[in-house]
Amino acid sequence: TDEQLSDAWNAAIDQVTGGIPDDDDVTPEQWSQIKDATLDEVGAI
Repeated sequence: TDEQLSDAWNAAIDQVTGGIPDDDDVTPEQWSQIKDATLDEVGAI
């Protein structure tokens, strides 16, 4: 569901960055790690 995806996305951001930063503070490598962690949690689309 959308809620599960949102929860997984926010958890991945917290896991990768150690908190919830401003988007401008997240590196391209971190965005990739966040995406991968989210897909691992909810399954690839």
